[in-house]
Amino acid sequence: GNANTTLMSSDDIRAELWGDAADQQSPDKVFQVMQKRTIDALLKGNDVVYDATNVNARRRVGFIKQLQYKVPNLDVECHIVVAPIDKCIEHQQLRDRVVPTYAIRRQATGFQVPGYDEPYNKIYVYNSYYNPTYLSTIQAANVNVPQLSKWHQETVDKHTAMVEQYARENKKKKYHSKQEKLIE
Repeated sequence: GNANTTLMSSDDIRAELWGDAADQQSPDKVFQVMQKRTIDALLKGNDVVYDATNVNARRRVGFIKQLQYKVPNLDVECHIVVAPIDKCIEHQQLRDRVVPTYAIRRQATGFQVPGYDEPYNKIYVYNSYYNPTYLSTIQAANVNVPQLSKWHQETVDKHTAMVEQYARENKKKKYHSKQEKLIE
């Protein structure tokens, strides 16, 4: 990492602009400020930790492409923290700023899992809540459901089974690079 690392937090910018990190007015303004400051910090040679939920793949890709246009040869890492919804709800009660349960459920429902079809150099996944039956539950709920993606021809259940097999075979790896193929 870079000794000059800048943290960009949507909560911090909300607090700065509106006086309250929980104030959800004008999210476009918050992210406009956050994105401008991110570009400015990168152009100064700083690493940036961009701390926001970022559930929507299209928005993530658009922003990363904008960054890469402004800052050529930019390496972008994605860090995903995996936790069951009930644990997220439980833990948020310990925060200074409590997020409403409906908001956590809405974010979880809309979460589009980042992958290498997005412009990341590395993706890290942190999961301290591994539950061996979790993937089986997802598979059971998604039998024969199409993914509606040009990147995946398999149904959701078949793709999940392939990813689970790959994860079990590669569980000691810390990250997977863009150059690796998920399935040979």
